[in-house]
Amino acid sequence: MDSIRTIFMWDANSDQDSWQLSYGLSGTLPDDGTIVNCPIQVGQIMGLDSGVHYDVYVRAVCNRDSTMYSDWSGPLDVCWTDTTGGTTPGEEGVVSMLDAMTYIVPNPASEHVQVMSSFRMSKVEVYNINGRKMLDKGVGDISTSFSVHDWPSDVYIIIIHTPVGNVAKKLVVR
Repeated sequence: MDSIRTIFMWDANSDQDSWQLSYGLSGTLPDDGTIVNCPIQVGQIMGLDSGVHYDVYVRAVCNRDSTMYSDWSGPLDVCWTDTTGGTTPGEEGVVSMLDAMTYIVPNPASEHVQVMSSFRMSKVEVYNINGRKMLDKGVGDISTSFSVHDWPSDVYIIIIHTPVGNVAKKLVVR
């Protein structure tokens, strides 16, 4: 079985400072799952197996000393299956999964942009609407950030390069 790294993002209904993800095999209660502390509204779970169903929950940490929490939200049923029909990585199923598991935050942006993916990125390129290259950055990780503070307000295309293929995302700078 292939081991999968997955990134989860969620919206918050309040100004919390941190959150927790809980995950386990389908049917696992949140307090019995593996807990991942998340300082922002993005969490990463590594080591999921393809073809296995997992339940994923999220909750807010309601005070700084981590003694009060919101109720758990969820479960979200997560199961990665081979959508490539047995083809090699980089083909259609993996590329669509790459698109679904790659995020640009915030978007629109005005200061800094963070690019996150469940796949290790080798390079990130950004082009303006006229095709001028604004950024060409080597990465070697699942997350990277860069400043757009001096960029004109416009629509940009981000090309994310990974070992399983490339994906293009739209970025709005205001």
